[in-house]
Amino acid sequence: KPDKKLVEQAKEFMDIEQVQEEKIYTSKDIVKKFRMAFFKYGFPWNVTEKDMVSNAAVDVGKKEIAIKKDGMFSENFLKRLIVHEIGTHVARAENGEKQPYLFFKRGLPGYLMVEEGLAVLNEELNKCSNNYIFKVYAGRVLAVDMALKTSFRKTYNELRKYFNKNNAFRLTLRAKRGLSDTSQPGACTKDINYLKGYLALKDFLNKG
Repeated sequence: KPDKKLVEQAKEFMDIEQVQEEKIYTSKDIVKKFRMAFFKYGFPWNVTEKDMVSNAAVDVGKKEIAIKKDGMFSENFLKRLIVHEIGTHVARAENGEKQPYLFFKRGLPGYLMVEEGLAVLNEELNKCSNNYIFKVYAGRVLAVDMALKTSFRKTYNELRKYFNKNNAFRLTLRAKRGLSDTSQPGACTKDINYLKGYLALKDFLNKG
């Protein structure tokens, strides 16, 4: 669960205005670009399109990345996705597979917060992030916090204070995915790791 401090930190991002980016790539374009990136990295991974809530998903066991089907994406989104998914998640899995202890391919308990934090930090270091992206990551924390306490509708209504209809719905959908009855409290809490991990890493780095 997100603790009180993390929720308060997330709220600090809510005044940021949305940045409009021209969406020029289809999901098929993204698949082609990802295949080229894999070729450049030298990683023998497959890329597919799939109906799903998130824009991309990594399957380490299958060595496969799925891209959200029928989506439209911006140039900056493409760069960010490659840095986040291939430059962080896939690179860690490939490196882990080459270690004598193969559990590094999957990750140790608690690895996800650090790895998602690294992915967000890599986006920042590679200059393909912006303030609104951080607002979205913060919005995921608020969505989970609300969804754990209340229904899909009330979670959505709360997020509409900060996001447009489409983004508020997507954030709520991510938080409520996997529940058979979304009128009840409950959430998929994975999404708190992006902001939580990033803030933890920044604190770690600032301490030297």
